[in-house]
Amino acid sequence: MKQEIYQRLLRELDAKRSITLQGAREIYGARFSESTWKRLKKTLKDSYDCALRWDVKAKVFRVPATWTLYPPPDGEGAKRDQLAVLRAAASRVGPPFSHQIATFLDKLDQRLAKTDPDAGHRAPVGQPTPRARKSFYDMLQRIDSAIRQHRIATIKYRKSAGAKIEERSIAPYEIHNYLGRFYVWATDEGGSRPKFFALDRIEDLKVDEGDVFDRDPHLSIDEELRHSFGVWVGSGKPQDIEVEISEARAADVYARRWPAEKSAVLLPNGRLRITFTVSDPREVVAWVLGFGGEAWIRGPAGAARLAWELAQKTAAAHKWARDFPIDERMIRFEWGADGLPLQKAKLSQL
Repeated sequence: MKQEIYQRLLRELDAKRSITLQGAREIYGARFSESTWKRLKKTLKDSYDCALRWDVKAKVFRVPATWTLYPPPDGEGAKRDQLAVLRAAASRVGPPFSHQIATFLDKLDQRLAKTDPDAGHRAPVGQPTPRARKSFYDMLQRIDSAIRQHRIATIKYRKSAGAKIEERSIAPYEIHNYLGRFYVWATDEGGSRPKFFALDRIEDLKVDEGDVFDRDPHLSIDEELRHSFGVWVGSGKPQDIEVEISEARAADVYARRWPAEKSAVLLPNGRLRITFTVSDPREVVAWVLGFGGEAWIRGPAGAARLAWELAQKTAAAHKWARDFPIDERMIRFEWGADGLPLQKAKLSQL
């Protein structure tokens, strides 16, 4: 009988997320004393991890924001990498909303950390995500807290060139997720222009509770990346890179907005002409080459030349396979307008 009462009470709490004392009595089926109610709440907390909180204003008991009646599935800790992506996105929303979102994310992260304390679980990857360990999540949460509280952080940073470790004091402004690699956008001690510090290269972080900074209202990561195709900010003058996409891939590309995009026009022949304004063409060139000949640069000549040079390097690196006999069983996919394979045929038939 008691178990049935608890199940009814738990289902009510899971559905409504709150309950009045009168509502609890109706589910219980009889009036109960203060000591009985305390015992019920203690059982909910100890046996079902549901610690009710009294809301004075609404005069109801509320469940924890992250609580659910249903037990977490095996491997739930693997969701921490998805939570990390949400944290990076939330930091871009800006106060006061980013503070409220981050508070909720902190609670979720604590729950997931309990199910996978060593961060050993890995979720299936549909797009690039951090190659994260436990230290990564700890570092991400601490730097996020420093950003929200406007605190100076002292870091030990391993440089990519030479792997030398340097100690720096930074004023962190934003977290930037670029294709699964996380960066801290921060001003360096003695500098006024922010830089990008890869989170996975930070090996130690200390925050002095009393060392705060005033955010410069004129600094904006959106403005910083205005002429960047991803994370690379060149020192050159912004230039237009005009790219044409084949009719087979045009709809797939046109369905999305792209960084540094200036214009995108569908042509009468079914192709797409898209123009980017970037301070450095390299990231755009690499993107174009990824289409395997279904995209090409129309101008300027310098960017097209760079694409040609990199294509030659790629061809040279694969020269060893040029005379490899074609397996009759191999298939080649033709792309449809939706970006998915349209049809397939044996290579010998193409």
